[in-house]
Amino acid sequence: MTTSLAGDIPVQADRAGHGEPTAPDVRPRPRLAAWLPVLLLGPPTAYALHRYGAPAADLAVFAAYVLGLIAAPGVLLWRAARRQARSLAEDAGPGLALGYVLEVAAYFAARALGQPRAVVLAPLAVLVLFAAVRPLRRYWRAEAGAQRAPLGWIWANTGIAAAVLLWSAVYFMRTRGVDYAFNDADLPFQLALVGELRHHLPPQVPWLQGEPLSYHWFSYADMAAASWVTGVDPQTLLLRLSFVPLLGGLPFAVSALTRQVTGRWWPGPLAALLTFAGVAPYPYGWRPPETYVANGLGPVEDGVVLRFGLFSSPTQTFAALIGVGLVMVLVDLLRSTGRRRGHWLLLCAFVAVICGAKATYLPLVMCGLLLVTGVTLIGQRRWHRPALAAMAVVLPGILFAQFVLFGGVSQGMVIDPLGGLSRYGLGASTGLGALRMGTVPATGWSLAVITAVTLLAWVMMWGGAAATWVRGRWRDPAHVLLTGIGVAGFGAVLLINHYGFSQTWFLVAARPFLVVAAVSGLALLTDAARQRRDPGAAGPWTRRVGLVVTVAMVSGAAGAAVIRELGRDTAPTVAVDGRGPVLVEVVSANLWLVGLVAALTAIAWYAARGWAAVFAVAVMLGISVVPSTVVVSDHVRAAAGARWAPEPDQVPSWPAGTRESAAWIRGHTDPDDLVATNAHCRKFAARSCDNLHFWFAAFAERRFLVEGWGYTPTVNRLQVETGMSGNLVPYWDAGRLAVNDAAFHRPGPDTLRRLRGLGVRWLMVDRRDGAVREDLLARYATLRFGRGETAVYEL
Repeated sequence: MTTSLAGDIPVQADRAGHGEPTAPDVRPRPRLAAWLPVLLLGPPTAYALHRYGAPAADLAVFAAYVLGLIAAPGVLLWRAARRQARSLAEDAGPGLALGYVLEVAAYFAARALGQPRAVVLAPLAVLVLFAAVRPLRRYWRAEAGAQRAPLGWIWANTGIAAAVLLWSAVYFMRTRGVDYAFNDADLPFQLALVGELRHHLPPQVPWLQGEPLSYHWFSYADMAAASWVTGVDPQTLLLRLSFVPLLGGLPFAVSALTRQVTGRWWPGPLAALLTFAGVAPYPYGWRPPETYVANGLGPVEDGVVLRFGLFSSPTQTFAALIGVGLVMVLVDLLRSTGRRRGHWLLLCAFVAVICGAKATYLPLVMCGLLLVTGVTLIGQRRWHRPALAAMAVVLPGILFAQFVLFGGVSQGMVIDPLGGLSRYGLGASTGLGALRMGTVPATGWSLAVITAVTLLAWVMMWGGAAATWVRGRWRDPAHVLLTGIGVAGFGAVLLINHYGFSQTWFLVAARPFLVVAAVSGLALLTDAARQRRDPGAAGPWTRRVGLVVTVAMVSGAAGAAVIRELGRDTAPTVAVDGRGPVLVEVVSANLWLVGLVAALTAIAWYAARGWAAVFAVAVMLGISVVPSTVVVSDHVRAAAGARWAPEPDQVPSWPAGTRESAAWIRGHTDPDDLVATNAHCRKFAARSCDNLHFWFAAFAERRFLVEGWGYTPTVNRLQVETGMSGNLVPYWDAGRLAVNDAAFHRPGPDTLRRLRGLGVRWLMVDRRDGAVREDLLARYATLRFGRGETAVYEL
């Protein structure tokens, strides 16, 4: 029994195949060599952000805020709580996550005191404390005996961060100017929540007075805090800045977690790459827009980041980084045998924030801890006390989130085993989903095909995780925890359904930990193969291993690309009397991949005995990067063809003058003032009203009596009860809506008095409504501002 690198878990090459330890690399290295990759990443990132609309002054002040008041105190607290200062490259990711935890907690305190800018006092106190107290000063630098992160590790993670930021610029910022972005319902919804958190705590739904905000809203508190401190407009933070440090830090955090689990440097960047770019095997050549294959990444749901775009989901982007920090703390605790008070404090802090950052994480973590407890009890006939203690911390977080933050409501989630699969790309693009809905006979066959292909794709994508069990690593609670989180993510996607596909976020949340498990399995297999080949081998990862893995991944990628090219360009469709050809094409393409893996594995077996399992796992990992490579290259070529110019904005769906009128309200009214408007529907279709109208609340940062009513707990409940699409559910309080609209359509002393009795002081008028009687309204209310198709009146 020996200890792994830099004090990681004990490893046994003969039993667990986890590799041999090496002496720490403490050789002096020029500081510039370690900082050079990050320094080179800064200027192009700043240029891209500025080119796509972020003012230079905002860039400078936001960068100073993140580095000085989030990252620096976070890294110091991370090192002090663990009583260990590793290289900055290794501590930067989880330290940044802890910095965000500190920021959110400090903002809640500052907002409760009515002094939101006081959020800076907490990080400043940390910096002063660690500078003034002598025992704490050592955490400003890595320990003398700490192993330095290899330059290749730093360069690889920086390159992955650069690629992700390039993708966000090409796919998100370049194609979503201000007006285009807010034509979508989600972004004004998010901006409205930032405005609500800037002025109120606890928050409510700002576009519908009295409706509770049963949502994970802590990420909007982060942006609210940043806007108060930096002065950057919330819109710029939401569309251009807030996600940049989160996405840039995530590769380093995932790599640090992988290093912690495996005791190896090389698997980290591979795990980070696959977290972003690994896609469920997609042996089809179907391309949008003919098919419902999101971004061309494939019809099998796998939670891939490129499909969902973390930069367009502030809650997931924020929680992803914090979730990795949480799991790193759990790995330390589950592997420890002694007291670790600092770790328990870290666990409590991460749980307290992530419970309101994203609803999906704590249930997944709880499942992972339950699996650790069960495996230990069955395999070793003892209770795993750290896991039980961790559950005692996680469970209150789950209960608080469900019954306090979310009000005990289901948010439209229903138990519908396998129901969601037919609505994903495979079912929608081929028509097999119609079979599930009963419009074509033989529902069972269609659902069986969708389920079988999905499960096969998942096995091929994350099959390396199985090696952590067959190699005896079930005794290591870290691998069991990762497996439990992954299985829970699978289970949620298979068992739960939601009208807005929200069950998919369970798999998105579990994805980094599934990837770490798969790559850890590959590391175990390479160590075991090397030991069988040369039992006396020792030292770092050999070139032979690197060559085998590289050849295998390239072979898998090339084979998948060939199969895609041989296939058809458009998805096969289901006819009422001809579903057979569709099933044949769907299944046969996947069987091609299975045959490819089997053939290449056989070649590896005969070429070098003992490397077959390594080759098979690496081939599958190589297959998974083909679709993402194709999609990213297509978008980059399109952007380069347009000389990287932003796409022109679409014509806004809101009335002309909305921004100006909303800005006037924001600058001349009290944050507690209530506003009424006659605008309720984002668009009309036949006799239905699309209730996702959030623009006025988003731009004005004020609460409205009734603007829209979508994305609320009541709509989610009515959608489940009636089966109606959530954004088409009519408003349920006809009396309040009548009082609201009468003030605009039949203004008079009585109608305005009733409205004033509801607490309304201001009116924001959409003049496109032909029923508005502004001539009468001007007799009983005072016109304060008018611009374009909007006007603001004071009662």
